[in-house]
Amino acid sequence: MLKQRNIAGRTLAVRNKTFFHPAAAVKVDFRPIGAVDVTRTKKLDRDEGKEQARRYRRTTFDLDQWAAHRSTNRYLRHVRGVLSSRIARGLSGPLTYVGVISLGVCAYETALEGGALPEWGFTWPRLAVEIAGPFSLSTFALSLLLVFRTNSSYQRWNEARKLWGTLINRSRDLARQTQQWVTPTEPELADTLCRWIVAFPLILMASLREDVELQQELQGVLLLDELQLVLQQQHPASAALQALGQCVALSNAKDIEKLRMDESIASLQDVLGGCERIFRTPIPLTYTRHLTRFLVVWLTALPFCVAHTMGWATVPITIALAFFLFGIEEIGVQIEEPFGILALEGFCATTASNVAQAQAAADKMRQTAIVHGATAASRQLVPQLPVTAAAGSDANSSVERVSGGYTLPRSPAAVSNVLVEEEMFADKALGWGTADDSDSGF
Repeated sequence: MLKQRNIAGRTLAVRNKTFFHPAAAVKVDFRPIGAVDVTRTKKLDRDEGKEQARRYRRTTFDLDQWAAHRSTNRYLRHVRGVLSSRIARGLSGPLTYVGVISLGVCAYETALEGGALPEWGFTWPRLAVEIAGPFSLSTFALSLLLVFRTNSSYQRWNEARKLWGTLINRSRDLARQTQQWVTPTEPELADTLCRWIVAFPLILMASLREDVELQQELQGVLLLDELQLVLQQQHPASAALQALGQCVALSNAKDIEKLRMDESIASLQDVLGGCERIFRTPIPLTYTRHLTRFLVVWLTALPFCVAHTMGWATVPITIALAFFLFGIEEIGVQIEEPFGILALEGFCATTASNVAQAQAAADKMRQTAIVHGATAASRQLVPQLPVTAAAGSDANSSVERVSGGYTLPRSPAAVSNVLVEEEMFADKALGWGTADDSDSGF
C-alpha cells in the first residue's frame, strides 16, 4: 500500500522500502499500514564541512585550465597545497587517530628501552612486532579492495557525465526539430516547447541536489501556471517530459516528424531513469563497511610493525601513509554519488544557451535557405552534346538510346570504332606515332 510522508518540506511517496532523499536529514523506514511501529526515524551522520566542500569540485575546463592541468609545475603546485587540500581537511579526524596511536607506540618503546617504565613486579612487554607474516600478506588484499572501490566509483561518475552529455545533445536535437517543423506554422507552441526543454534539466538537477530550490530555478523559465503545475507534481521531471510530449502531439507537424521528436523525448526519459538509478543505488554498503574496517585496522597495526626499525620516524611516516590510503578511499566515496560534484549548473546553462540560439537564428536561417533554394532553382544547366553513332556503322546497327541526357550507340561495331579512334588519339599525344609506322622497328 502506498503511503506519503513529508520530509524537509517535500512529499515523498514510497511502497514499503527505505527511501533516501537529498533534502532529508533522516532515513525513514516505511512499513505496511497496520504494522506495529509504522515509521522509525533515525538521525543520520552528516559532515556539513564535507557537504559544503563538494560545491567547489564542480569544475568545467577551458583551454587555459587544460594548459595548467598539463603543466610540469603541477607537481610543485599539488605538493605545496597538500596541507590545505579539502581531502586533508576532511580526513583530519582519522589522521589524528593514526598519529596518536603512532605517538603512543613510539613513546612506549622509547621508555621501555630506556628503563623509564616503573617496576610493578612484572616485565613490560614489547609492542613492536615483525612486519613479515600476516601483515605483509594483507597489503595485497587491501590494495585490491581500494582499486576496486575507486574504479567502481569512477564508473558511476563517468556514466553520470555521459548521461548529462546525452541530455545536452538530445535537447539540441529537440530544439532544432522544433524550429524546423513547428515554428513556421505554430510559433507560440514552439516557444512553449522550448521553455520545457530548458526547464527539464533544471528540474532534474533539483531532484539530484539538496542545495537547489526548484521554484527559484524555474522562475523566469516557465510561465506562472506552468510553474505551479510543476510544483504540484510528485515527480516534476516526469511531468516536464509529459508536457513536452503533449506539445508535440498538439502540433501540426507530420507524423514522421512527430515520431522523430518523440524519440528525442524518449532519450531524455532514459537519461532521467539512469540518473535516478545511480542516485538511488549506492555501491553495496557491505563492501564499503568492510573496506573501511579493514583500512582502519591495518593502519592501526602499522605503527606496531615499523616502530622497532624506524623509531620516532614512525609517526610522520604512518600519518603520510594514512593520508594516501584514506585519501584513495575518500575519493571513491566522494565520486560514488557524482551529481554533487558534477557541474550540473553549467550543463543547464549550456542547454539554455543552445535553445536560445536556435530560437534567435531560426528565422534568419529559414530566410537564407529560401533565398538560396530559389537561386539554385533558377539556374540553367548547360545541355550536354549527344554522343552519336561512330562513323562507318550502318544504319541498321546504329540504333540509338537515350540515358541520362546522353545519346549512346548500341552497335558493338560502332563502340569498337570509337575506342580505336580514342586509342589513336592517345598515341599521337604521347608521340608514339600511328598505326602506319608500327613496322619501323620501334
